[in-house]
Formats: sequence, C-alpha cells, structure tokens
Amino acid sequence: MSVLNASAIKVRDILGLTARGQQTMANSVPVVLPSDQFLKTADVTKVGRAIIHTADSGNTTIISGAASVKIAILGICLVAAGNVIATLKEESEIPHTNLTGPMSLIAGVPLVWGPTAPDIAAIKTSIANKDVYLNLSAAVQVSGWVIYSVVDS
Repeated sequence: MSVLNASAIKVRDILGLTARGQQTMANSVPVVLPSDQFLKTADVTKVGRAIIHTADSGNTTIISGAASVKIAILGICLVAAGNVIATLKEESEIPHTNLTGPMSLIAGVPLVWGPTAPDIAAIKTSIANKDVYLNLSAAVQVSGWVIYSVVDS
C-alpha cells in the first residue's frame, strides 16, 4: 500500500494537484471536482484494465457495463496517430451522456490522467449497467489504456 501512496503522491505533484484533487490552472484558481467523483482508496477493491485500440469515427465501447455496478475511471492514457477530438461517453438514450468534454488529441502526444491520494478522483457513470464509450471525431488510430473500478450502485 505504501508503494501505491508514494507513487500517487508523485503523480499528484507532477500534475500540480492538491490533496483534494484540485488542479491549479495558469490563473491560480483551483478547479474543484464534485465530491461524488471521489472514491476512498479503501473502496477501490475491484480494479480492471482495458486496452484502447481503435481507428473508428464515432463511438467505440472501451468498458462494458455490469449489472448493479457503476464504472469509475481511475486513469487513462490516449495516444493518437493524427489530430482528433476524443470524448468519453456513458451509454444512455441517444444522444449518449458525456463523461468528459471534447479533448483535443495531437498526433503522437499522449494524454495521461491518473489517480491522486488519499482520495481518488474518478470519472463515474451515473447509472449502473452502462457501457463507457470513446467517441472520436474522425477515423484516426487511437491507442492506450484505461484503469477502472466497479462501484456498487
């Protein structure tokens, strides 16, 4: 456990995050995540990893939902072969619910986001048994990984 905490603290320091997952921007105003987006480290018991490998425009399922649980994304890495806009979405009635805003990926430049300690900021689905999609604005190769946990609903 101490290895995880030491590693997470280094990630937090590199990203400029405070202990509560706040990111200090250029204007020094912290961006505060809603408290329902935090998981206690002790609550993260079932962790999975999914590989991202797609060149399809539109929605690609990256995590399949499971009965009676929500998905909490703990970390993600995306690398695009060309410039493209990526958005994480939750399965819902059309149109799908955005879990993130549009993220501009630049060819060959990784987008990496990971957890912080002691609380873990997470991108969580709002409803149990829903898939998580990666939506691409164009047919560009995007690869990477996502680390996630399942959370009882």
